[in-house]
Formats: sequence, C-alpha cells, structure tokens
Amino acid sequence: MKKIIIGIIGCTTLVFGAWQKNDRDDFINGCISSASKSICECSQQKLEEKYPTNEKFNLIITKKPAEFSKQINIIVNQCVKRISN
Repeated sequence: MKKIIIGIIGCTTLVFGAWQKNDRDDFINGCISSASKSICECSQQKLEEKYPTNEKFNLIITKKPAEFSKQINIIVNQCVKRISN
C-alpha cells in the first residue's frame, strides 16, 4: 500500500485549473510504477471527483500531507475492492 501512495504523491506536477488530459495521463503514468493501471485510473477518477481542480489537489498535498495520505488510502482501498469484484 505504501508503494502506491508514494507513486501517487510523486506525480503532482499539475498546472492550476481543471484537470486536463495530460494531467490525468501524467498522474496515471506516474502511478503505474507502483500499482496496476486499473487501480491508477480508478484512483485518478476518484481524486478528480474529490478535488475538481488540480489547484485543490496540489493544496491538499502540500499543506495537509497527512490528510492526503489518509484520503489516498481510502481511495486506493475503494478502487482495489471495486476492481476485485
């Protein structure tokens, strides 16, 4: 689980504003080194729903990393359950 979190945190170079295709692709490509593509895609979708602008996404990572870590654990677990069903 920690590898997934590190992979996801490691791909946070987003430009402020709405998520763009290249932001999504960068996130997923950075995540794939730690998790399956399906888990990465699911996690990205859930993060985008929770943080509709990448500005909010970057803010939670930089200002509240412990909260983000907790949230990403929840999201990844949801995605693992969804994909395994």
